[in-house]
Amino acid sequence: MKSIFIPGFIPGFAHLCGFTGQKHYRMMGGASSCLTGAYLRYTYKVANSQPHTATMNVHRKLLILGINQLLEKGLIRFEYTEEESRGAGGYITTVIAGETSIVNWDPVGSGELRISVWWKFNIDNHPQANLNGAQQEKFLTSSPLAKSQHYPKFVGATASGWLERERGRYLMGKGSESIFEKYLRKGEKQVLEMVPTPAPNGYKAEGKFIF
Repeated sequence: MKSIFIPGFIPGFAHLCGFTGQKHYRMMGGASSCLTGAYLRYTYKVANSQPHTATMNVHRKLLILGINQLLEKGLIRFEYTEEESRGAGGYITTVIAGETSIVNWDPVGSGELRISVWWKFNIDNHPQANLNGAQQEKFLTSSPLAKSQHYPKFVGATASGWLERERGRYLMGKGSESIFEKYLRKGEKQVLEMVPTPAPNGYKAEGKFIF
């Protein structure tokens, strides 16, 4: 372990180690192991009390968490057939960052997938959950069927993006770019910023947008 130099007299720590004042501190030869330990404990406490600052856009973070789950469950894959690239999509109800969520996907051709995540989803409060016909929620669209004015009642965040598989393996765009159907309920951004940045499972978190 590297030695740590504590410059000068630090009253807040010195009294914890038995020093009665600055003169006593100097007479005893300055910084002791006790003082160093007190300083380290303090700086550790301060460092860990600061809010975690996420560098990844929160909507991109949700999409990566959703894609990772689809890959882990074998519902999508990077080695695909032409038929699969134009086949039917689907959805799952799962848990993302501790909250019930919907993740759905739709092949759009040329190996590309549209991925959507509805985070902190409460089906009981969805105004179109129990309707009939085309008005009933099927969980397959990029955003919920209800009007956005109703979103705060039943969903914390939504995000959709494009997963490239033919020319590379990556989620298109950088930061918030190329992410659409973005929604955040008041107060949820701070919650999502505290979620650890996920590592993409076999693909890149960002990449070139392709029309």
